[in-house]
Amino acid sequence: MIVSRTTPVRSRRRSVRGLLSIAIGLWLAGPGYSFAAEVISSFDSDVRLAKEGELTVTETVRVQAEGRDIRHGIYRDFPLTFKDAGGAIREVDFSLVSVERDGKLEEYSTTRERGIIRIYAGSKNTSVPRGEHTYVFRYRTGRQVRWFDGKPELNWNVTSNFWRFPIMAASYRLQFVAGGEPPRWTAYTGRLGERGKDWRGSLGAGGGGGGGGGW
Repeated sequence: MIVSRTTPVRSRRRSVRGLLSIAIGLWLAGPGYSFAAEVISSFDSDVRLAKEGELTVTETVRVQAEGRDIRHGIYRDFPLTFKDAGGAIREVDFSLVSVERDGKLEEYSTTRERGIIRIYAGSKNTSVPRGEHTYVFRYRTGRQVRWFDGKPELNWNVTSNFWRFPIMAASYRLQFVAGGEPPRWTAYTGRLGERGKDWRGSLGAGGGGGGGGGW
């Protein structure tokens, strides 16, 4: 199953005053100077679902770094808790496999607070050059498939909700390791709780909370 989104996940409106301020700033900076926004150009998620329910996830995140928020790297937040059908707080399994930047293994560190693990890609002793960079997060997670009315259901928040940068395009591929396809599926776009329809998807073409930012 493949789901993709080709319009920004988040957008901002600029006022005439804002455009005027940008124009003045460019004029003051002089020739040869240009401004670029720090954005996530694309967010591609590949998820493999094992028969026993474990997910193996590969997230490829392409970013534009300009030395403002993205100085040492980016971070990815992943929620570790959920509420079961009875309202009790439960914890998922999570194991980080690797982090890469531009095709090479990247140093990383993690912190955990309030039921969220934060993965810092990069080091405070390393500066990320300006320009486009590709980060890859690989991890495994369990207890994501839950039962409702006697039937298994996977609710997967592909990009998460609290990134500090706009996501210009996103795609999601779900593969069943043992074969087969989901009998029913749907997708939503937008902020947390919204049910937007700005997506397209198909079957058979190749097979939570959280967020992130720069540091």
